[in-house]
Amino acid sequence: MRKGIVFLSLAFVLLAAYRLGFAQYTATEERLLPGDAIRVQIWQMFKSPQASGSIPNLNGDYVLDPNGDIFMPYVGLIHIAGKTPGEIGTLIKEKYAAFLTEPFIYVRPLMRVTVRGAVARPGSYRIDPNSSLWDLLDLAGGPTNRADLRKINVVRGDKEVVKNLLRAFEQAYSLKEVGVKSGDQVVIPVRRSFTLQTLITYLNFGVSVALLYVRLKDRWY
Repeated sequence: MRKGIVFLSLAFVLLAAYRLGFAQYTATEERLLPGDAIRVQIWQMFKSPQASGSIPNLNGDYVLDPNGDIFMPYVGLIHIAGKTPGEIGTLIKEKYAAFLTEPFIYVRPLMRVTVRGAVARPGSYRIDPNSSLWDLLDLAGGPTNRADLRKINVVRGDKEVVKNLLRAFEQAYSLKEVGVKSGDQVVIPVRRSFTLQTLITYLNFGVSVALLYVRLKDRWY
């Protein structure tokens, strides 16, 4: 009886993982590019429920090389560029057909996003598209105390494609919902503070310009 409960519990977990991971992306149009990555987790069902579970030496994050290939244990290079996560899951299952019997395969895309500006650790990160904007900034060490969260924007190439992401930041919208794509840059501008010293600097500059104008005017006449 106890073994039966364990078996049913494990089967439920595997089925849930299958639905949430592999199946969730089957209908999407997201396609992987060189430099992107995928997170793979594989479960194998054995005759004994106690022996069933994930396969640690196959689980992990795999980065696409410049040719669009990933390298996986036992099977070597697999070309996955241009494929959806669902197609990748099917391909991996085929590649491991000689080693595994009816495995459950969980595939998540990880896109490349560069974080610039007022964060603790600016740089390039790989992250699940379903992660929130806050998750991304957390990877970058969080915003600094000078960050202007009202003006967070997304740059693609040299063009601003999404701006004013404060609402997305506050309500934890996913990067995918915001419109962020692999290769984009999320920019957190520095808040400009107007201090007394700044005012004095501007006044001194204005006075200098006025004096220069008066001197030049005297010379012209």
